[in-house]
Amino acid sequence: MKEEEIEQWYESEKERLEQELSAALTKDKNNPKAEATFRAGMKELHIRYESRIEQFIQKERKAARKR
Repeated sequence: MKEEEIEQWYESEKERLEQELSAALTKDKNNPKAEATFRAGMKELHIRYESRIEQFIQKERKAARKR
């Protein structure tokens, strides 16, 4: 994956999580479970994002050494 693709993927997933939270809060404005699910989802998304970025950086470094 290219850096731009990773960024697009992250933004897309983040938007999906935000929409799910918004839909849940529209039904019930005081919904701690929905908020907790959103926070957990964002935490997991951030971990996956960091992993993908690290893989990208490692590939870039490896490619730079070959030059």
